[in-house]
Amino acid sequence: SILYAQTPISTADSTLSWYKDAKFGMFIHFDVDRRDRTNWNPDNLDTDEWVRIAKQAGMKYMVPTTHQSSYIIMWDSKVSTRDVTDLTQFKQPYLRELSESCKAEGLRMGAYYAIADPGNPLYNEPDVGGEIEPYVDYLHNVIKELCQNFQPLLIWFDASRRFRDPDEKPHLRQQDMVDMLHSYGTLSNSRLGDDDAQKYVDYLTMNDNMAPDFNLGVPWESAVTITNNGSWHYESEDAELRSTKDLLHRLINAAGNGGNLLLNVGPDQQGVIPKNMEERLKEMG
Repeated sequence: SILYAQTPISTADSTLSWYKDAKFGMFIHFDVDRRDRTNWNPDNLDTDEWVRIAKQAGMKYMVPTTHQSSYIIMWDSKVSTRDVTDLTQFKQPYLRELSESCKAEGLRMGAYYAIADPGNPLYNEPDVGGEIEPYVDYLHNVIKELCQNFQPLLIWFDASRRFRDPDEKPHLRQQDMVDMLHSYGTLSNSRLGDDDAQKYVDYLTMNDNMAPDFNLGVPWESAVTITNNGSWHYESEDAELRSTKDLLHRLINAAGNGGNLLLNVGPDQQGVIPKNMEERLKEMG
């Protein structure tokens, strides 16, 4: 793995200003197939196509999952051996390609990262106390590598259940994490230790598929599935989608009340966004 950019392209303040103006982004749940990860090897993944679809919808940024339900890191990591190039046949540097595709079209790329890591022997859930600290060191190093490699707009943290207990939360070292992110001009959402009061983080992430209908007075984001059934991952083209009217109302509500809409699509195992989802986004645009 090569550590690409070494200096921040913006300060955290300028990134937050850009983010608040962006209003509309694409969430992308694309992950290793847990049923057959050894043979998983998408061969139709075209990041230019993902960006074309997002831009056609009027989206300004993209947030792909980089460590989600398979708990496999989606880039070639020097910090971890639990990455996609070590554990699958997939060798395409797709996050680098997506970052470059975004830059070419004036979009920004963020990154979803699940803090929970059940398969990692350092994680030791549900044990409590200082035993988790080696995992936290690992987590901070992985996120630093992610920032060095891709300089993401934001890190969309999730699954911090291990640190919900007030006695456990200090072990996550939220301030250290946010300080490091800010040194790269990168933002953090409030699911870093469930920091809904924004003591450390930059913006508030609402509960899934939910949004306030008034201005909260702080930057916020509503993550919404394009499917009616609430699925974040791939669904066939027969899946029922939310109507264009519903999605536009959600976007208008977010933009009018100081927030952003992060609308999710789930590419298939070959990396292709289903045509019905593409058509719905085109209608929104």
